[in-house]
Amino acid sequence: MRLFFLILVYIPWFVNAQISGIIINADTKQPVPDVLIISGGDTVSISNEAGFFHIEPSSVTDSIFFITDKYQHGFLLAESEKIRVIIELIPLIANVPEVMVASNLIKEDLEKIPGSTAVVTNEDILNRNEICILDYISEVPGLYSHQGTYNTNRLTIRGIGSRTPYSSNRIKAYYNEIPLTNGEGVSTIEDMDISGIERIEILKGPSSGNYGAGLGGVIRLYSKYPGKDVDEFQFKSTIGSYETLMNALTAYVKKRDFYIRTNVSGISSKGFRENNKYSRINLNTYGTYFHPLFTVSWLFHYVDLFAQIPSSLDYATYRQNPVSAAQNWFTVEGYEEYKKLNSGLTLSTPLWNKWSNSLTLFTGYFDQYELRPFNILDDRSFSYGFRERIQYSDKKLKFIIGTEYYTENYMVKIFDDQQQDTLEANDTQQRNYFNVFTMLSYVPDDRFNITVAGNFNSTSYEIKDELNADSLNHSGKYRFDPIFSPRVGINYQATEYLNVFSEIGHGFSVPSVEETLLPEGLINNSIKPETGWNIDLGLRLNLNRKIFTEVTYYWIFLENLLVTKRETEEIFYGINAGSTRHNGFEALVKYNFFKTETEKNRKLELTLSLTTSNNKFKSFIDDTNNYSGNCLPGIPAWWMNTSLKWKSGFGTTFFTEFKYSGKQYLNDTNSDMVADWWILNLSVMYDLIISKKFGIQIFFNVNNLLDERYASMILVNATNFGNNPPRYYYPGIPRNFKIGLSVLFY
Repeated sequence: MRLFFLILVYIPWFVNAQISGIIINADTKQPVPDVLIISGGDTVSISNEAGFFHIEPSSVTDSIFFITDKYQHGFLLAESEKIRVIIELIPLIANVPEVMVASNLIKEDLEKIPGSTAVVTNEDILNRNEICILDYISEVPGLYSHQGTYNTNRLTIRGIGSRTPYSSNRIKAYYNEIPLTNGEGVSTIEDMDISGIERIEILKGPSSGNYGAGLGGVIRLYSKYPGKDVDEFQFKSTIGSYETLMNALTAYVKKRDFYIRTNVSGISSKGFRENNKYSRINLNTYGTYFHPLFTVSWLFHYVDLFAQIPSSLDYATYRQNPVSAAQNWFTVEGYEEYKKLNSGLTLSTPLWNKWSNSLTLFTGYFDQYELRPFNILDDRSFSYGFRERIQYSDKKLKFIIGTEYYTENYMVKIFDDQQQDTLEANDTQQRNYFNVFTMLSYVPDDRFNITVAGNFNSTSYEIKDELNADSLNHSGKYRFDPIFSPRVGINYQATEYLNVFSEIGHGFSVPSVEETLLPEGLINNSIKPETGWNIDLGLRLNLNRKIFTEVTYYWIFLENLLVTKRETEEIFYGINAGSTRHNGFEALVKYNFFKTETEKNRKLELTLSLTTSNNKFKSFIDDTNNYSGNCLPGIPAWWMNTSLKWKSGFGTTFFTEFKYSGKQYLNDTNSDMVADWWILNLSVMYDLIISKKFGIQIFFNVNNLLDERYASMILVNATNFGNNPPRYYYPGIPRNFKIGLSVLFY
């Protein structure tokens, strides 16, 4: 039976009284937006995105109701002189929760987002027991992950970023409101601990101007929130093939107006290849304090990593001896180690009725040492900045205007030998960017959702050459021309079950500092940022929560293509070499064989993710070579991910996953290709509830069940220095196992 009253508060009421406060989810303690606040039969206010509300004294009678269709209603007897309250609403047990998306800056139902956005939910995360966070986003259509080793990865979205050698750029990443992308535009999310993540949201294509530079899109990670109003402790331990060991300890402390979550984890592995040891420690703390007049959230994330580098292999070695490391890296026992810190503090406050403000102050530190065959890299950076947004929220109209400022001081030294007695470079770089963004969402009726957004960006950097005082000195300042990126999107609810959407947006990616430096060390003042337009056309179908389907066709028009030119294995620079065209089809289908979970908590769900794309150079002339019309390397024409989850109702969950990747070109000439591949993964979990305050989970994983030999990552346009064949291939890990135990205390 649905309970009507959540809370009953009786407080004496005097003339000129006013009520304000915050509305939060009683389970998760997260703000609840769009709650109708009714007094005397009239809607007197509505909670904004931060959950804040304010009621004018003249609007209040003797009773105040808090109404929303996803929660049990709240109720106040308003008889007080001045009230500041925290209202907790209990989610309806019978209501199947809708997936809410916040990466567009305005929280909306996923089904009604006017654009292509993907969500990896907490349930999706719980289906797997993997070490690398990239494994958890493999079902997202349009996103392709090259995974060479735990510390060498490259993400692409709709083919954007495929030419980056060893990392992910052209994609912005955030942890809550804190940027994870450095001043070079590189996003390293593979060293994040998945046990601290509640959900992941991906905005695809250069239409996410609210976050600045990011032609490929934006990846948002959100902290995990406690789900019960009790303290909670969890210990998880995993052992696996190649001497893999992972331990994690998590603690929640949760009160009515405060909670904090701390997670410590350690991962180590010998790896299946030579020179492939990996060790990582993560410390993550997140907390929130609720007050009727404000909320304060803080985040502290620390990484300590050591990883050997086996590097890529030529074709003969890849096929005959994939466990080997590249000879030059093996000889010097090459590795990287770094310590990284990201932290931030967010203050959310109501300004006046329907208006609120959110201010995030953040800082980061990075200290790395990398031993390479050709030299030694010793670099560190310190960054800081802020992100602020002011928001207006009404039932039909929501408006945001905000700014983001980021500055990074980067110091680098390069030595030519392991004794570090010869210094090749000693630079200090100051990298800065400033964004002003705005977004308006208008819902004229239940059928339409229209958004208009824009972003203005200014990027600059300064280099100080601390080594050379002669003509080789490459000190100088550089500022890119300001860029304005607009976006327009619309969603139309054609029927109760069908939504149709379309959007067009502009994006950009500025060159890294290294790409702007010519081989002799001078700044290339003629280089320009990549810019592009994205067009989406798609539909979402949701039939009684049993079948969910999203299909999207997209076009991307990219200009001023940045091409990496390699002089030697360690020296490369960038040039603008032409334009590309990307178009493709993305489909996501989820089918629940049961409409809802039965009384025995059984569930059978099939998920299919499919992407097909055509990515070509429209015009690309590199020196005397004309590659116009060729396909971009490093992007398969087809890739697919299919999974089946069976929850038996007796504590046992079976999860199987099939991954397929089509053929890919290895170079711009399209003269070589890597073969297609497919792998099969399987996991089994058993949950045993010992008592109301104690439970355990036992799990077993086998990945690459049929022991497929495949290239999990390729190095695009690898060159054959000397008489050596090009090293394109990173071999995928053979059949491997993991078994683990998770213990939960309340």
